[in-house]
Amino acid sequence: MESPQAPRHLFGLLGLPEFVTALKEKAGANDPEALYAWGTAAGLGFDGQLAMAGAVVTPMQAKEFLATATKPGYAPALIELGLGELAGRWGPARPSEAYKLWERAAAGGNMEAMVRLAILDVRGADTTLFPAAVGILRQGIDRGSVLADVGLGFCYETGRGVPVLPAEAARLYRDAARRGSSDAQRALHRLHDRIRPRDPEFVIPE
Repeated sequence: MESPQAPRHLFGLLGLPEFVTALKEKAGANDPEALYAWGTAAGLGFDGQLAMAGAVVTPMQAKEFLATATKPGYAPALIELGLGELAGRWGPARPSEAYKLWERAAAGGNMEAMVRLAILDVRGADTTLFPAAVGILRQGIDRGSVLADVGLGFCYETGRGVPVLPAEAARLYRDAARRGSSDAQRALHRLHDRIRPRDPEFVIPE
């Protein structure tokens, strides 16, 4: 769910009885999309909505839903399961497992997975991976990826694979923040607080 609006959309759908009924039926038939939606809703903490819909599941059940949805190579489930592994949602964080899951999704051409792999690469210690990762982030931006904006902004902020250019980092963060990215908003504030420039391109709109 790269789009910042996707969780809100899913939250609204869970309030529709007909959606929940169809979700349960499809999940019971191991439909990857339904299993992904149900597992993701639980992972996002929509317990209240799920309770009202009679669809509460445990964290481990949610993980199992996502794992089942990945079997046919369903990319959104591979990405969400990777996010859970990276965050330690079901135990100790397992970045290497997240990487493997996203590699599977990327092998099928999923751009979000490619962008997430690139972000892990530019945050890692192997500098030989930086140029290719920056290239992927640029491709992601060309295809409208908010996450890629944030990732490339980090590169320009820290000099990973590109020169350190705070103004360019701020521009990328600002573009992503305008499209609803809370990560970008936090990064923009962090950048602003650290360097406190007077240039108008760094002004953070309220």
